[in-house]
Amino acid sequence: AAAGSPLGSTALVDVKSMVPFVEILIAMTDDVGTLVTQNLVHSSVSEDGQLRLYWLLDPHFTLYVYEAQA
Repeated sequence: AAAGSPLGSTALVDVKSMVPFVEILIAMTDDVGTLVTQNLVHSSVSEDGQLRLYWLLDPHFTLYVYEAQA
């Protein structure tokens, strides 16, 4: 993201130790400029290891999907 651009992040956490092992910076915003990371998130990992994060944003209930690139 450029200087002054909004930036959020999501951490991947080891569920046994509760220690974050990686943090993913995310600059994705909705159509009015609100960071998607200010909302609840659901994540999934496909059989081939593709990480996807899903946000359902208010007030229009738009679904945003983030696919991490290796």
